[in-house]
Amino acid sequence: MRGKNWSDRPWFRAVKDNLQPHISPVYRSSATDAYCFTLSAPVFDQNGQLRHVLGADVRLNSLLERIGSPRRVAAS
Repeated sequence: MRGKNWSDRPWFRAVKDNLQPHISPVYRSSATDAYCFTLSAPVFDQNGQLRHVLGADVRLNSLLERIGSPRRVAAS
């Protein structure tokens, strides 16, 4: 969500402290009550300084549904 301060969240602090991408443990979302995990990554400026932390929630149920569905192979 744009405009919300997420700097107190563990996924944000992990990226800020280590300057590396981070995958959170699975947790239950307070917004949707669904099980999910957060992928987060640093965004650096042209001088290599941390400018932003990019975070994205992945709903575990959606991911498992995609893994469970048959893969489509393009015809040659």
